[in-house]
Amino acid sequence: MQARAGAIDELVASGALTDVTSMGKDDITVELERMASETDVNAQLEAMKRELESGGGTPQITQ
Repeated sequence: MQARAGAIDELVASGALTDVTSMGKDDITVELERMASETDVNAQLEAMKRELESGGGTPQITQ
């Protein structure tokens, strides 16, 4: 359930889905949320790349 909620939050933050419950947000807030989501995804990708490059064993998905 948490993975689904996280995925939906990321889709909303990226603009792929519209969150009808928070239509009162201004453009700046929406953009900041999108940027935060993108930064988080990029940080996770970099961490996975470092782990694979260092031969850190079997990669594991964390939440």
